[in-house]
Amino acid sequence: MGEHEGIFNRSVESQESQEKRRKEINKEMFELVKEMEGETFAYPGITPESYGKMKADDIDYPDYTTPIDELIERLKLEGMKVVPSASDPKTGNIFVIPKNSNNVKMDGCISLEKFQIVDEMDERLKKLIELKRAL
Repeated sequence: MGEHEGIFNRSVESQESQEKRRKEINKEMFELVKEMEGETFAYPGITPESYGKMKADDIDYPDYTTPIDELIERLKLEGMKVVPSASDPKTGNIFVIPKNSNNVKMDGCISLEKFQIVDEMDERLKKLIELKRAL
C-alpha cells in the first residue's frame, strides 16, 4: 500500500468514526427530548453573540420568523418546551418554542446551542445543549 492510500484510508475511517459519533449524539438527544416531552422549562437566556446575529437577521429578513425580541419575551412569560422535528425526529433537529406555541416554523428559530447554560437549569436541558454543541 502506498503512502497516499494509507492517508486516504485513515481519512475514510475518520469520516466513518465522525458519522458514527454524530448518530450516537443524535440518538441520545432524541431520547432526552422524548423524556422531556410535555414539560415546560424556564428561559435561560441566549448568548450575546447569538442575540446579535439573530437581531441582524430580523432586520435583513423581516417576517421570516417571529422577531427575536418578541420571541424572547414570550419564552420569558410562557416558559419553553423542547420538540423534535415532526418530519423525522431522529435527525437531531430539535426546536425550542414558547410553551403555548405549536408553530415551529415561526417560533423555532433559536437553535439549542445558542442557549446559555445556567446553574439552576434542568440537567436534561443542559445535557441537550451540550450534545448539540458537540455536533
